[in-house]
Amino acid sequence: MHHFFLSFDQKPLAKTLILSKSKYPEQYHQISKVLKLKAGEQITLLNNSREKFVYEINQINLDKKEIYLRLQKTENESDSSFHINLFIGIPKKDKLEFIVEKCSELGIDEISPIITQRTVKNQTKTERLLKISAEAVEQSHGFYLPKINEAIDLRNFNLKLSGLNLIFHTQENLETNDLKQLLNTLDTNETINVFVGPEGGFSPDDLKILNKLENPKFIKLGERILKTETAAIAISALLKYHL
Repeated sequence: MHHFFLSFDQKPLAKTLILSKSKYPEQYHQISKVLKLKAGEQITLLNNSREKFVYEINQINLDKKEIYLRLQKTENESDSSFHINLFIGIPKKDKLEFIVEKCSELGIDEISPIITQRTVKNQTKTERLLKISAEAVEQSHGFYLPKINEAIDLRNFNLKLSGLNLIFHTQENLETNDLKQLLNTLDTNETINVFVGPEGGFSPDDLKILNKLENPKFIKLGERILKTETAAIAISALLKYHL
């Protein structure tokens, strides 16, 4: 069943809706022109909440350029109660867009770009990232967008983060923790803050700052050196699977 964001304000959707070309041009075009759906078929509309709204198409009036919908049922999310916030060192080129796309598909709750000592690109286009995220959530049949924060310099970082702080690194002589063991001790509804560095990883100065977080846990993902985008997606998938 095809999924579409109708709004992002989390307000409940009505029992009957009219999708007009003038008010909802993208949705109207996708349903009537691209997918060529017919009366009697169903679609799912999203409002960026933990609910989905399943509608049946009653009529598509091409003259008035309107689609008439009637609510059939709502579905509630049964996903993990943990809140995962990915703090990602901004990578080069458009790799952040790729990370946002894939982590939105996986159901990460929050994405926070950070500027580190080895960051080359220190600007992000939040509006474009939100558009990419919305398309990924629709495609993956998710419920809501991750919150995408503006980029912040690690030197100005709030070190009093609540929850479990997991810092993934590639350093040889640094104490490491067992990820599985840490996750097994988590309480329900806890926040998990995941830190992944840019190309080249976190510098020694970055790690000194991160070590000042409340109860930091340093993690190494084996001997292979992963690209930033690979590490971010792999770690996100591991956490979603385990939790």
